Amino acid sequence: MHSRAPGRFYSEAATAQGWGPLHIMNNLKIGTKISVLVVALGAICLAIAGYGALRVKGVDDAYTVMTDVRMPAQVALIRANRSVSQMGYASALSVISADPSHTTEAVANYKKARAKTASYLEAAAAGLPKQEKNFVQLQDKLRRATAAMDRAVALAEQGRKAEASVALEAAAPVVASYSDLAVKMTDATINTLNAESNTLSSDSQRTGLKLLAIAALAVAAAVGASLWMATTAIARPLKGLAGDMKRLAGGDLEVAVTGQERRDEVGLMAQAVQVFKDNGLKARALAADAERLKAEADIASNRTEAQRRANEAEQAMVVQALAASLSRLAEGDLTTQIEAEFQGQYAQIKADFNAAVESLRGAMSAISESTSGIRGGSEEIAVASNDLSRRTEQQAANLEETAAALDQITATVRTSAAGAREASDAAAQATRDATNSGKVMRDAVSAMVEIEQSSSQINSIISVIDEIAFQTNLLALNAGVEAARAGDAGKGFAVVAQEVRALAQRSAEAAKEIKDLIAGSSAHVSRGVQLVGETEKALSDIVSKVTQIDGLISRIAQSSQEQATGLNQVNQAVNQLDQVTQQNAAMVEEATAAVSSLRGEAGKLTSLVARFNLQGGSARALAGRPGASGGLTVAEAQQRAAAFASASAA
Repeated sequence: MHSRAPGRFYSEAATAQGWGPLHIMNNLKIGTKISVLVVALGAICLAIAGYGALRVKGVDDAYTVMTDVRMPAQVALIRANRSVSQMGYASALSVISADPSHTTEAVANYKKARAKTASYLEAAAAGLPKQEKNFVQLQDKLRRATAAMDRAVALAEQGRKAEASVALEAAAPVVASYSDLAVKMTDATINTLNAESNTLSSDSQRTGLKLLAIAALAVAAAVGASLWMATTAIARPLKGLAGDMKRLAGGDLEVAVTGQERRDEVGLMAQAVQVFKDNGLKARALAADAERLKAEADIASNRTEAQRRANEAEQAMVVQALAASLSRLAEGDLTTQIEAEFQGQYAQIKADFNAAVESLRGAMSAISESTSGIRGGSEEIAVASNDLSRRTEQQAANLEETAAALDQITATVRTSAAGAREASDAAAQATRDATNSGKVMRDAVSAMVEIEQSSSQINSIISVIDEIAFQTNLLALNAGVEAARAGDAGKGFAVVAQEVRALAQRSAEAAKEIKDLIAGSSAHVSRGVQLVGETEKALSDIVSKVTQIDGLISRIAQSSQEQATGLNQVNQAVNQLDQVTQQNAAMVEEATAAVSSLRGEAGKLTSLVARFNLQGGSARALAGRPGASGGLTVAEAQQRAAAFASASAA
């Protein structure tokens, strides 16, 4: 009987009967178990996210309608009201202006404002369908006001100012009625937008609270399921399996490994532990087999020792035969051969040794035959070398005097070339300095042109500021008219409008003064550009002349350099010829010494070769035979010495 881990009874019973949630969990991998939890939690999160997305989508759609449709429509309505005010101001300016050009400009501004008003009203009506009735009234008032102002503007263009003024006064009540209705519509739209925005904000807050509550419940459920799975389905079986592994580690191979029927990682671990147990049992059997194999190996070792002794005897015989043959070879006997029979791999050693001795014997025979010819030829070459040495020394003395004279001429020409190069370098430096000055002047011209362009851009900006001041003055005048129409309630606004108008006038005056200053600066910059351009032209002329001078000096320097190079090459050729002649003289002396040495060495070589015993007679007998030499004859040696002397003289 083996003890079982506590707490394992319920799991094993459920597994055996095939029922209960633990039975299902035991057949799932740990990764699958965790995946089930993750999928469940993910499904809950997706449901929460879907609900939240639907709620947010509804709020977003409502806000989109507000921001993309109603607010732009509201802005268009406000712009239409402002354009009507601009129409009134432009028509009034066309009536009261005494300058025809100002009248024409005011009429053009009036027509632009009228076109903008129509487009703004169309955009506002499309975005505010709930105020369709008000837009019908507003457009009717606009048509009546536009008709009256059109008549006033037309009369002003014809120069009928009095009639135009009367027509303009008739349009004032209609314009005021239009403005009142537009203000009421604007206020109503703003109130509606505020109410809808508050409602959407409340819906967003409620949706957020609901999502938080649902998420908290989902997290609590996921944590509970995770704890249950970690303790019951994973930790408890692993604890029991750890006990079985501990008993196996202690050497108890009779333990019953539980959990092998599971299909998860715990079951795989239990099966692996069972494999360890089986391997332990097999190891016991293998130990017995190892003892048996050791006894068999001892028997085989005894048979191998006898074979080794036989090989050592054969090797000793081969070494003895080689030692005897090498001893005779060291004594100079080149007729020695290995006659003993070698077996197996040693047969190749015998063949290679006999072939090497045969090759050495042939080489020594050829050396012995050539030694006598070398001795005779060396004596005749020594006589010819002495004669050649005397002629070469005389030729070397003549070339040395010629080389000294050429050295002096070359030094003089080289000094002239160096002076020409210095003059060319000075002219080139002057050219570079003049070119750099021209570049600096061009950079100065470019900088002044950029300053002039910047002044033009500033003039454009000042014009824009002047236009803004004019528009501000126009709006302030319109605001003053509206404030006067409002009576006592608009007095404060009228004061502010008057201050704004005064500020706009001061801005226009300041812009005019800045424009005048910039115009003066532009004139000075233009004069500076002209002067710098003239300076650049003068520098260009100087650069051209200096470049011509540099070219002339460069050609002079180049000619001097070519002369110096030519003389230097001639000098080098003479020096080389002198060196070659001196080297030839030294070589002839060395050749004479070498021939003498060769004659002595040939005698030594003859005596050395004579100690070898060659097949068919000794080396000394072969060396003493007439006609045995394979070297040069005396006539051939004299011809080669004469050819060498002719080549050295050339």
